[in-house]
Amino acid sequence: MFNNQFLRLLFVTVFILINSFVWLTSSESVTQKFKVGTYKGDVKDGKRDGNGVFEWKTGDHYDGHWSKGKMSGNGTMIWANKNKYEGNFENNLMSGHGTMTWNNGDRYDGEWKDGKINGHGIKVWKNGAKYEGD
Repeated sequence: MFNNQFLRLLFVTVFILINSFVWLTSSESVTQKFKVGTYKGDVKDGKRDGNGVFEWKTGDHYDGHWSKGKMSGNGTMIWANKNKYEGNFENNLMSGHGTMTWNNGDRYDGEWKDGKINGHGIKVWKNGAKYEGD
């Protein structure tokens, strides 16, 4: 009898914990169409929030994290011209650590702020020349 009660209590406890976790972390996954492109991913309170992909009609493509409708956190942006940035975003701008690879083969790995190179980083040109510094 003790084993049955224990198992029931364990089952109920696990069930409650799992449902609580799902409720706390739940978001809705949707497809939203805009004049400028399409978003597929998580939304919260009607805004892009969580993981998602936005494809602009221009051919630009962002795959990553969103917060309150803006690119925020880790993500990858690929522009129509094949330039590619992988790293951190804040308020829709490259900010924090990230790597930009230009379509001509040049590459920069380092710090960004407000969408611009800012701080320590390494720039490597396609011919192999390299600069490291601030």
